[in-house]
Order: sequence, then structure tokens, then C-alpha cells
Amino acid sequence: LLFIDLIFSQFFLLSFLEKDLIKANKESYENRVFNKNYNYTFKKLVNFKSQYDGNIYNISTNDLGFRDKKNNPLNRKKKFSIIIGDSFVEGVGLEYPDTIVGILNEHFENEDFKFLNAGVASYSSFIYLKKIKKIIEKNQDLYIKDVIVFLDKSDVLDDEKYLHKPKTF
Repeated sequence: LLFIDLIFSQFFLLSFLEKDLIKANKESYENRVFNKNYNYTFKKLVNFKSQYDGNIYNISTNDLGFRDKKNNPLNRKKKFSIIIGDSFVEGVGLEYPDTIVGILNEHFENEDFKFLNAGVASYSSFIYLKKIKKIIEKNQDLYIKDVIVFLDKSDVLDDEKYLHKPKTF
């Protein structure tokens, strides 16, 4: 009887966990949207769950579509440093406070300054340049102090895919 109870409880628990993973994958696909300039990006001003390697975590985005602490519009009176990279800058599998940008903002953010997380999984230096140019062009009211690019060894291979493509995906 104990064995039967154990098996049923395991099926129930696995079914419950599987439903959470499926929901997190669905939300992630719905909120990582196509972009003609850089393949895909996050929707603006959303909260959703994502998953990586069975780990479910939360993502919030600001009005630029960058991962942020909350889904609030940016305070345009601040100065910003944009940090861009691929999955390790995005913080795949991590809650926002544990990402590179979350840690930097914990130590340095104040009423006048903030780091912005422009990182998205599978990006490359080709896309970094296109995205930064587009963000600056479309948001001339933002005071961008500097842009910090975190390169990854996989960026070279990713660039090779993009460099011989037309101007839009």
C-alpha cells in the first residue's frame, strides 16, 4: 500500500512539475517576439515565466524590451550604461537580482544612474551593433553614458550565420 501511494504521489508531482514547465515554455515563446532587425527580442513591459534546463524563473521587461527588475517604464531623467551580450548577460535560468546587471544595479544604481540589460540569448556581435544603433536612434531622450559589450566565444560562430544574410531576418 505504501508503494502504491508512493507511485501515485510521484505521478502527481511529476505531472504538476511538467505543467509548470509547459506553461513557462509557452509564456517564454509568447514574450520572445520576432524582430526584423535582430531576429527576436522581448516584448515591452511584460512579466512572464521562462525555463532553462527545468529551472523556472521570472522575467520582467521595461519599455525598451530589456530585462529589468520590474516591468516599469524607464525614468528618462537618469543616465544609463547599456550592457549587451547573449544568454549569460540576459541571465538565462536566473532571477533578475542574480544576473550581471542585477548585481551591478544592486551596488551602483541610484536616482541618477542605472545599468540596462540588453542581453538576449543567441545574440552575437553583429546583432549587438544593430540593436544598440536602433535603440539610440529611436530613444534620443535617453542619456546613454556608455555601452558595455560582453563577448562570448560562440559569438564568432553566430556572426558567421548572420553576416551573409540580407539586412532583415
